[in-house]
Amino acid sequence: MQLQLLTKAMDIGLMAEPALSATIAKAKTQGITLSIVADVQESWKTATGLDNYPQAGLFIKKDATKEVKNSVKARFIEIQEFLASMNSNPDSIVSSVEEVGAQRLGIASAAIIKTAWDRMNVEAVLAKDAKDEIQAFMDLFGMSDISEYIDK
Repeated sequence: MQLQLLTKAMDIGLMAEPALSATIAKAKTQGITLSIVADVQESWKTATGLDNYPQAGLFIKKDATKEVKNSVKARFIEIQEFLASMNSNPDSIVSSVEEVGAQRLGIASAAIIKTAWDRMNVEAVLAKDAKDEIQAFMDLFGMSDISEYIDK
């Protein structure tokens, strides 16, 4: 999508962050002005009344060992704490990305992530706390009852 927009082969595209911010920044260096004309998250909110839609998931087999489940829970808490830290101190995003390396993370740069962070809408939520959001999303695919997939 980035190439098509930068070569003007396309006039409009649907892109997720942080690729969107990277494309806008790259276009600017080429004298091309790209603008955000719609926000999918806002459109989703208007259509459903829900604040967010699921963008990724972590699935654990019901018969996983207690050790595996505890390990995943501990890591999930670490992720939530990390995201809270990033949200409360956006400058820490840059140092965190630079510590790991943008290339290793598969992103353009720490600066791009800082620019894109708010629009990325990254949250770590347990499925049981996001049932309405998950159900609304899965309804799009004709899955009428997701309760069997969500750990109580």
